[in-house]
Amino acid sequence: MLISDRSKEIIENLMNANGPLTVSALSKKLGVTERTIYRQIPEVTEIIESYDLTLDNSSGNGFMIFGSLYNLKRLNSAFEEVKTEQNYSNKERVDIILLTLLNEDDYIKTQALAIDLNTSSQTIRNDYQSMKEKLQGHNVQFETKKSEGVRLTGHEIPKRHLFVNVLLQNIAPDNFFDWLKDNNYRLILCGNGDAAEYLQKCAIEDPRIILPGQVSPEKVKEYISSAAVLVNPRPNNEEYTKYSFPSKDIEYLLSGKPTVAFLLDGMPKCYQDFLYVVDQNKNIPYAICAALKAAISAPKEETEKRHTQFLQYAAENLLASAIAEKIIRMNFNEDA
Repeated sequence: MLISDRSKEIIENLMNANGPLTVSALSKKLGVTERTIYRQIPEVTEIIESYDLTLDNSSGNGFMIFGSLYNLKRLNSAFEEVKTEQNYSNKERVDIILLTLLNEDDYIKTQALAIDLNTSSQTIRNDYQSMKEKLQGHNVQFETKKSEGVRLTGHEIPKRHLFVNVLLQNIAPDNFFDWLKDNNYRLILCGNGDAAEYLQKCAIEDPRIILPGQVSPEKVKEYISSAAVLVNPRPNNEEYTKYSFPSKDIEYLLSGKPTVAFLLDGMPKCYQDFLYVVDQNKNIPYAICAALKAAISAPKEETEKRHTQFLQYAAENLLASAIAEKIIRMNFNEDA
């Protein structure tokens, strides 16, 4: 049986309540609008009646589930096995909306966000207020345009800082390392930024998180040499970012270490054969974790093959002589 996660939440709240629950009370408990609750009632009623129970609102004081204790237990037991559709909390929706807007330059319609997040347009509009509070202090502006939708504007650096900040707040240290069974792994984050305070708290909770701050070129070489996997989290969410090549990727790939990164629009597609690419069409924190897991668990033969292929590509395309030849060919005829 497939039901929405929200219907499941409504039924669980009704079953655990000591008396009737109004639509207003349910909307506050779930962090959604009353209209969203009303939209779920038909499905909730159908599920409850399939267990020979009744959803009653005849008193006018709210909804209650009536039926035998045996059928109530049947429903409760079924919920432990039921498959649910994904729904999100208010905080999750706000963060997903933020990441979506930060990764898109054009306007996005509220209705499109509502469809993607399986909720109502009014709930998304309510989420905008919470999102505006998160934008404070980041020099990023929220814009709306009639018939066009909404978008975020601002310079690349503050938008990038905000993007990383939202990602880090959604990656709990314990969850981040759940699949890293070997305690010898460490996460070394070099540099400074808006998320520094949050990361310091994470480092206190998990000593495997190392925060050296800004480091010298010599120290960078030392970290690269000793790393199991190298990560460049530069996102593909700004025109400048998309079409400026991340030289850090080249430095990492030349080292021979597995490298996790986004495939930017301005990068040749062949880089997907060299990098462990973060799938930006999926939930970004989990996509980064998935790419990390793939890089760490890759057989030695695969890592060496990617390195050999990149060295060949670099020799043919990235040496100064090859680049100079391309520039000349772009500006003069081939015989010049």
